[in-house]
Amino acid sequence: MKARMLIDFTATKSIHNGLGQFSIALGNAIIKLKPSSMHVDVLIPKGKEVLFPGADGYRYKNSLYRDSVPTCIKSIFKRNWQYDLWHLTNQNSGFVPVDSKTPMLLTIHDLNFLRERNEEDWPRKLKQVEAKVQRPCHINTISSFVRDEVCEYLPLNSDSIDVIYNGGIETQKINAQPVAFQSNLPFLFSIGEFLEKKNFIVLLDMLKLLPNFQLVIAGKNTTPYAEAFKAKVQELGLSDRVQLLGHITNEERHWLYQNMIAFVFPSKTEGFGLPIIEAMAYTKPVFCSKLTSLPEVGGHYPYYWDTFNAEQMAQTVKYGLEHFQQKPEHGTAAQQHAATFNWDRSAQDYLELYEKILLTKK
Repeated sequence: MKARMLIDFTATKSIHNGLGQFSIALGNAIIKLKPSSMHVDVLIPKGKEVLFPGADGYRYKNSLYRDSVPTCIKSIFKRNWQYDLWHLTNQNSGFVPVDSKTPMLLTIHDLNFLRERNEEDWPRKLKQVEAKVQRPCHINTISSFVRDEVCEYLPLNSDSIDVIYNGGIETQKINAQPVAFQSNLPFLFSIGEFLEKKNFIVLLDMLKLLPNFQLVIAGKNTTPYAEAFKAKVQELGLSDRVQLLGHITNEERHWLYQNMIAFVFPSKTEGFGLPIIEAMAYTKPVFCSKLTSLPEVGGHYPYYWDTFNAEQMAQTVKYGLEHFQQKPEHGTAAQQHAATFNWDRSAQDYLELYEKILLTKK
């Protein structure tokens, strides 16, 4: 009899953010590689079936199944939700098994809220994660940095937590689609939702000191932080050298990575930092902060900013571009490093962990 698995990919509600992209890439790799002894259902928002064409079955978000609904009510529906393993693929999901005997795997991506300004929210958000880890469950994180931080703030031992890295990007499998924007200058590229933690605004003072480049950023730019960023662009007189693209397709992202002069990523807090791996896969120089998980994931290959001082950042970019051109072997080594992050490998690690959990159930 096949082991019945439910994998929570409800984060595909938004396919443009990190969790949405993680869900799509990991889900399809697991579906492709799963053994014949496993039956895999995916938990998704309605209308997202096309994202997982090879799944054995589709289950849908049901408000009655959130962890905030009393168990006595949810137990009525328990019979229809019997699984041998329930994988909660991110710590923000509220869909957990009613039956406490159902083995659960919880993937924790980050505790980034610990570095947000609103410290009053920390206890509430930490309590939400703690409520999940207090259930009988297995836990994995997407970096050693996250594992260590989880153990610092939650009653867990690092030996009990598996680390499974995310995959990267397979450049040869994507067709490029040009992105139209006006400028004859080489461009620095970055990507991400405009949130304070992404720290894009520090790039503007740096750009002022690099008159021969323009800055192109893709990602949701309708947030309050985006408005502050746009105001700073006007203040510094950089409107002709800053391009905000909003959401882009994978094909457009491929073209931007191919054609950028360098990738810039001043993020203040990451659980992994997938964009720097993607950029290195295209043999392009990467400039990023040395905070949280980025040094672990990037290794020796990015050019790290020690501070967010504009002059020092600009100097690092000038040095890095010259060094990268003079030492092509550095780009080759970075590309080889990026290739070690592979979604098939990540999926295989998860499948092996599933098998391990199922054996403990027996």
